[in-house]
Amino acid sequence: MEGDGGQLTRISVFAEYFPPHLGSDFRIFELAKQLSSKGHLVSFVVTPPPRSLAGLGELGFRDMSYEKRKEEREGLAGNFLGLPKGIALGWHGKKILAIIPTLLVLLLQAVRAIIVNRPQVIVLAHPSFVCGLVGFLAARITRRKIVLDCPDLWASLVGETLGVEESRFGLRAVQFAERYLISVADQVVVASTPIEEFAQRAGAKHVTLVPNGVDESSFRNGHFPKLESNPRVMYVGRFERWAGIDTMIDSAPIVLKSFPRVEFLVVGDGSLRKELLAAIYDKGLASKVRMFGPIAHSDVPKLISTADVGVIPFKGRVAGDAALPVKLFEFMAVGVPIVASDTTGIRDVITNGLNGLLAKPGSEEELANGIIRLIANRRLAEEISQRALRDIHSKYSWSTLSPMFESVVQRCL
Repeated sequence: MEGDGGQLTRISVFAEYFPPHLGSDFRIFELAKQLSSKGHLVSFVVTPPPRSLAGLGELGFRDMSYEKRKEEREGLAGNFLGLPKGIALGWHGKKILAIIPTLLVLLLQAVRAIIVNRPQVIVLAHPSFVCGLVGFLAARITRRKIVLDCPDLWASLVGETLGVEESRFGLRAVQFAERYLISVADQVVVASTPIEEFAQRAGAKHVTLVPNGVDESSFRNGHFPKLESNPRVMYVGRFERWAGIDTMIDSAPIVLKSFPRVEFLVVGDGSLRKELLAAIYDKGLASKVRMFGPIAHSDVPKLISTADVGVIPFKGRVAGDAALPVKLFEFMAVGVPIVASDTTGIRDVITNGLNGLLAKPGSEEELANGIIRLIANRRLAEEISQRALRDIHSKYSWSTLSPMFESVVQRCL
């Protein structure tokens, strides 16, 4: 029995969230769904997210479940690795002392999961400290081939999110792990050209560029009617410095001078939440900026369809410059024109003035000018959104991208 791309394969995906939680998690989940739909036998091995172990993440340390369990979502099975409460509590003390026991316990369970599931190929969803390292060691012990997916520059993202200097020992260890995993994986898949160049410098054996995409069955232009309301400018994503959400807030007063009725919707969560709320009140924007917490991904299509302009205001630092966010494609798929930062990763997809507008990273003036231009010129906005839709249909749906990922997996056989 063979799938569209050749022989069927047993695949175990090592990931941090199941079901997916952040944009990069949806990438591997959607690709796995596509492989499963072609008959490949795909299962997930789920490790505790480092941000939750450290008490920094959205799930929160106290909300984590440390027990082994199984879940099924959309035809895929997730096997959660457990962590004894005693070891988990060690992360509330000196975290460095909890690292080795954590890795050993998770590694033993990961090896057992591979023996039970008998995958031919191991896919690592991130070159991260827990998921990546545990998956790599388990694959080597059981002599499985490894496909490493790099949806972002992991170590840089960690450093910029936590505000950690590169000289700090912890970040240098994360950087070493990322580069090492890239150099030893049998195949490396990347989401953007800057990540591709980074992987090549790190010594990757084989690198394949598979950009992010969107599920067209969920994100459909015209599926949700536009609201009869004031113009809406929307941001959906992380409230972190590298994501540029502060630039959007700073751009709001400039936009409101030209269009006083514009509403700004900000959806997500992150370490800057309190700072953003303070900035909104300090700038007198409380009646113009509505801030929402995280929402279920199933609700995202309907919400973003109500926007007149979508913004992706990433900063130009290392992680932001390389990123190619899933939200970019989701806005494009529902017909919302975009103003995005002129970063290397985003330029892989957006050509200024054709399928989106680009603004200098970190410049509230250029971001505001792009927003004003799309609100003032609805014909331009419609032309941009239509070109973006054609790009989604021809290049950036997960069904179009999955054969590229499938061929990478099958090269390991």
